[in-house]
Amino acid sequence: AGEGITYTFTQHTVIEDTTPITDDDPYWKVFSNTLKEMGFKFAPEISAGFTDSRFSRKLGLRCIGFNTMINTPILLHDHNEFLEEKVFLRGVEIYEKLIENLSNIPPEADT
Repeated sequence: AGEGITYTFTQHTVIEDTTPITDDDPYWKVFSNTLKEMGFKFAPEISAGFTDSRFSRKLGLRCIGFNTMINTPILLHDHNEFLEEKVFLRGVEIYEKLIENLSNIPPEADT
């Protein structure tokens, strides 16, 4: 940045515990295949700023941040945040299918 410039981290986050997103991971495979079967296009990305899942990951739990707010302006915590009824109801259908498929992964998949 230049001579005489210093900086201090007020918070430094090191992401050590990640959830695998490879096809050999049974949870990711079911999660991603469910979305593909429902006709969705998606791309994984890391976004540590708006999730508390880092605490769950520290406990060894798998976490995938996901929302079903399709074609909705990003107004997180804004004074006029909204979700259209049809988007909400479609989201319920998506979550129902994800929960159904993820809950049917055999226990031995965790080993």
